[in-house]
Amino acid sequence: MLTLEFMILIALAGGCAFCMVLMLAGGGKHKKIVKRRLDDFQKYQGKHHASDQTGNASLKKAKQSEKRWLTYVIKILPRRQRLEYLLSQTGKDITISQFLLFSFGIGVMVAALAYVIGRLPLPLTALIGLSAGPFIVSVAIKYMISKRCMLFLKDFPDAIELLVRGLKAGLPIGESIASVSREFTGPISEEFVKITEAVKIGTPLNDALWAACNRMPVQELKFFVISLSIQQDTGGNLGETLGNLAQILRRRKTMKLKIKALSSEARASAYILGSLPFVLFGIIMLVSTDYAMILIEDSRGQKAAAVGIGLIVIAGVVMGKMVRFRI
Repeated sequence: MLTLEFMILIALAGGCAFCMVLMLAGGGKHKKIVKRRLDDFQKYQGKHHASDQTGNASLKKAKQSEKRWLTYVIKILPRRQRLEYLLSQTGKDITISQFLLFSFGIGVMVAALAYVIGRLPLPLTALIGLSAGPFIVSVAIKYMISKRCMLFLKDFPDAIELLVRGLKAGLPIGESIASVSREFTGPISEEFVKITEAVKIGTPLNDALWAACNRMPVQELKFFVISLSIQQDTGGNLGETLGNLAQILRRRKTMKLKIKALSSEARASAYILGSLPFVLFGIIMLVSTDYAMILIEDSRGQKAAAVGIGLIVIAGVVMGKMVRFRI
């Protein structure tokens, strides 16, 4: 017989899943409408200069309407600018509203699992859900940022060499950057397209490049921007400077791959040691369920499991620091 609390948690989890589906389904249509209006506005802005302020106001209103129902929550959200900064680094159109929605939905699901499996009191399950939801979503966002940075660095030296070839052929720096955006795909094309578009509408090249550094938090891009900035201030052979930079970036990449190969055994050992307790618990659950359920049902077992999980987390952090190298 299902209890009332369990039925409420199931209803909340289902409602959260339904709301997430609605958000994803409705967000795409809304963005298409905004994009179509923006394209129409840009097409006719040369003929209708008087409509600039009206167009900007309508676009701003359309952008803010997406999070109207969460306006109050967003206003009181701590470190909101930092969150917007991280979301922009994913390369996706993820809003704070979507971040809060997914955090709430995942938190409710985790709380329901903790209540059903662990049979914990409702206040404790609510605390677990409030902590687990934002944490899981934040980990996913950081993974997306890390993956995007890796894809960017994979072809960045080739992009710089293409830019150098354009400069040696007599092309201006703006046209060389535009050629990189056309020849490459993925994060490199996305960022160089944004740089090109920003320059076309009158943004200084340095400002457009530093804005790209904010969206792509990698040191290699900062080296590139600093090289261009110094060359604009002092002069010199920009092609030779960027060519040397491309060689340095390739050496850095080679060193990272070498370190990754040398530390592969240590990383494999860390993965095995970190997953071993959970694998053994799963095997015990299959062989002797009653014996393993003591850790869940008995209060002493719950305390022992909590201490064990805490020690495993500390050990995982320590092992992660030991096998991670920075260049």
